[in-house]
Amino acid sequence: NPVSAHDGHDEAGAKNSGGSSTTFLVEKETQFLFSIQTQKIGTGDFTESSVLLGTVTAAPQGRAVIQSPQTGKIVSLRVTPGQRVGKGQVVAVIEQQVDAGTQISIISQSNTVNAEFEAAKAQYERLKAIEDIAAKKDITEAKARYESAKKNKALFDANTGRNTGSTKAITLTSPVSGVVGTFNYAIGAVVGGGETLFEITNLDQVFVEAQVFTADVSKLKSATMFTTTSATDTSVFKLKMVSAAQSVNTGNQSQKVVFELVNPKGQFKIGENINVRMTGNNIVRQVVIPNEAITEVNGKPAIFIKDKAEQYSISFIVKGET
Repeated sequence: NPVSAHDGHDEAGAKNSGGSSTTFLVEKETQFLFSIQTQKIGTGDFTESSVLLGTVTAAPQGRAVIQSPQTGKIVSLRVTPGQRVGKGQVVAVIEQQVDAGTQISIISQSNTVNAEFEAAKAQYERLKAIEDIAAKKDITEAKARYESAKKNKALFDANTGRNTGSTKAITLTSPVSGVVGTFNYAIGAVVGGGETLFEITNLDQVFVEAQVFTADVSKLKSATMFTTTSATDTSVFKLKMVSAAQSVNTGNQSQKVVFELVNPKGQFKIGENINVRMTGNNIVRQVVIPNEAITEVNGKPAIFIKDKAEQYSISFIVKGET
């Protein structure tokens, strides 16, 4: 529209002020240089979907906490932070310090268990040697006494490691396969009973806890697919619902649903917030516009429409479902 420099110079009958136009021209050469792409407007089948907010958590068999069962001194550390370990691999050795009173008690119990085992063994072997003239009841009782003493001795040896000295070595092994987390302990450090040394996490199997509000509960039951996107390389990963909600959060009336990430490939970290896209089975026919074609003008979503070969116009829109 014609725009005047200032009032007083307008032609007769012209407006006092001009306005911006929604139409502009882009020559074909410019379209080529700027690689402007177009797509025909048309209706298409649109599958409705919803987004849930989820948090990545460790799988039940994907995380282990290595703790010291007794107070002692670290004599060996077999792993370093970031190292991948296998199930059953030795990760640390702790030397338990035994005081004099406990040591005397252990030795006394050891002598008692060994004496009972030797006596029961000798009696059972003697009765077996005269099995023809000995009473069957006596042989049965002697055998039961011998078996009981044998089990008690094996249990005592297993708990003491056949070590009745002032020190006892405790070997800590990894119950799962994974990567060792960070820790600040060194050889010679004294740790208390139940104190955590480090954690081992397996990112090859992780769970996702998602919040589902009342409006999305019905969609959850009819959903055909659950997906999420990795923040590192924008790859799409599928999820499988493991457990439906068993309770409702009284604070915001949301329900917690647990998903399992199918083949996460170590792309997700524990505690990471992700969006879970829930795809429904309702298909509607609407005008579908690519997300790449939507831009913002003065903070409002808009698209550019190609009216003619070199003529474009701008149209402000209201976004629908994505």
